[in-house]
Amino acid sequence: MWPYAPVTDWPIDLSPVGGTAGGGIVCAGDRPGMEKEPPSSYDVTSRLSLEPLSKRCELVIPMTLSTHTLRQLGYAEGYLALGMKAQAAEALSQIAEAERAASPVLVLSLAVHTERGDWPNAAEVGAILCEREPGVHWHWIQWAYAVRRSKSLDAAKEILMRGVALHPQEAIFHFNLACYEAQLGRLDDARVLLETACALDGSYVDLAKTDADLAPLRCTN
Repeated sequence: MWPYAPVTDWPIDLSPVGGTAGGGIVCAGDRPGMEKEPPSSYDVTSRLSLEPLSKRCELVIPMTLSTHTLRQLGYAEGYLALGMKAQAAEALSQIAEAERAASPVLVLSLAVHTERGDWPNAAEVGAILCEREPGVHWHWIQWAYAVRRSKSLDAAKEILMRGVALHPQEAIFHFNLACYEAQLGRLDDARVLLETACALDGSYVDLAKTDADLAPLRCTN
């Protein structure tokens, strides 16, 4: 059981928005990206693509990188924003080997791997970023997303549990963990996690009504 006490009245109304069953935003990592974040810019069905990359990953590019690398990073982010995955990958491939391990390069590499569905490489880069920059919460979300696809739901859950210990006020962790627990059949734990997520960020109430991972909760509501 999740250690946080429920902070909203259960049951949350999980009936589909507008009375339409199913549909809506894809669940806990069924499209590339940042799992369970309310839509903003980019593709509203992609949780890696709900915010500009520079915002969601705190992409701070140090000026110690070469002018060429800075230019290629700009190209890559621009291509990603336009959905041009192959061109983004090509832009990153032209960065010198000596600078490919820089965090800004890894952040964009992770995004490219994810958008292209290259889950093993995305998981590898996500692990490096979380070890190097554990204070950036999106690294944990993206790493778990890739691990869910390259390994297992249980392995992804372990990553989110580590991440939420560092970022307990980030609703996205609680929401995604609720989705994982629902898929694993642990509905009581899922309810508590969902309540916590909705208390931290009310926009998750509507998202919960359509998220496919939470279907087991709606079936019992």
